[in-house]
Amino acid sequence: MMYRLLIVDDEPVIVNGLVELFSEPNDLNLEIYWAYSSFEAIERLTKTKMDIVLSDIRMPLKSGLELQKEIMLQWPRCKVIFLTGYNDFAHVQEAMRNGSIDYVLKTEGDEKLLETVEKAIVSLKKEVEIDHLIQEAKRHILRALPSLQQEFLWDLLQGDSYSLQTMPKQFSDLQIRLDADAPVLLVLGRVDNWKQDISPSDRLRLLYAIQNIAEEYMSVSSSVFSIVYDRSKLVWMIQPQIQDNSNKNSIEESWKRTILFIHGMLELLQSTCKDLLNLPISFVAASEPVAWKGTAEKFEALKSVFSQGFGMSTELYQVNELTVKGNEYITKVEGYIRQNVSGDLSLACIGEAVGLNPSYLSRLYKQVTGQGLSSLITEVRMMKAKAMLQDKKYKIHEISKHVGFVSDHHFYRFFKKAMHMTPQEYRESVN
Repeated sequence: MMYRLLIVDDEPVIVNGLVELFSEPNDLNLEIYWAYSSFEAIERLTKTKMDIVLSDIRMPLKSGLELQKEIMLQWPRCKVIFLTGYNDFAHVQEAMRNGSIDYVLKTEGDEKLLETVEKAIVSLKKEVEIDHLIQEAKRHILRALPSLQQEFLWDLLQGDSYSLQTMPKQFSDLQIRLDADAPVLLVLGRVDNWKQDISPSDRLRLLYAIQNIAEEYMSVSSSVFSIVYDRSKLVWMIQPQIQDNSNKNSIEESWKRTILFIHGMLELLQSTCKDLLNLPISFVAASEPVAWKGTAEKFEALKSVFSQGFGMSTELYQVNELTVKGNEYITKVEGYIRQNVSGDLSLACIGEAVGLNPSYLSRLYKQVTGQGLSSLITEVRMMKAKAMLQDKKYKIHEISKHVGFVSDHHFYRFFKKAMHMTPQEYRESVN
């Protein structure tokens, strides 16, 4: 499983050095992001779920401690590591009280940094250990939802008028922890492939395990209820946890935060089910909430994605009920990469540009083209670099920036590894 690391510091030389350090071959399996201020980091965090944030504790305008509070609000499971000086221990104590996982003195060197990030990854893995998840599933099975809950929610999803009229009382009587007067976000899930020798009881236990893992992830900031239908599919009904005295603006902000959070958690849930339960699972999520009276129509629209066969050969994660053929996505991806070769070409950024979940985008591209996205990015960068090196008006440091490298040194190593000669040697050979 790949983990996302965000590096934050107001000194570019430190950021660039850390990016190079963590980009070196290692066993950490990291996707690297960076920001040169807390404000830039917050903008990144509103678009992409980060697993680990490595941040300077002292930064102008908004400190690392203030950034940490923002992170905990949006991504409470994110591990925050602070870079600090000897005179920052009072700040370090406050950071640890606020949930920071660790800190590293700026004088301790690269090995300590790598060790601390590895420690954060181990902590992330422990949170989803299979033993813990199975034990949670067993406990929840003993208190399994009554059949009346399942039947009533199913009737709602079928548009039953009596169920819609009696929702407030039924929610109270059946202990359904959702608000009958507030809209709801629908998410559908499907197990794409069961083992041939699996028994019905084992299948039921695994479906319960999926429900319990999802509730553990999502209930941090949301009210969540789920039911099973068609033997291998699930539907989640989700609402933000809103205070009784909240005004319209705060409710809208809660919904925005919840939708972003849920979509981020679905990606984690998909990889957890694959890694720990050995179950490929696809999701289709509504892009916005609907009133309860509109759930039947929305439910049918989301189901139609599964009925067309999407996701059966490679897990699907789609944020809305619209579908686009794989080749159309590939064309969009390749066009975006060629037009933005000097910019941010992370999976998250490309996924946002074409409207696909990053993990699904990576698998879809490999399935359709036979090569990884990273190979395409390398190929496009190399083609542009070679073309620009043939024009003497461009200095090598200018070419480095034009093809998307943080530092000239990184570009130099990239080019020499691919061409077995330096950029200058290549320029001399073609001129």
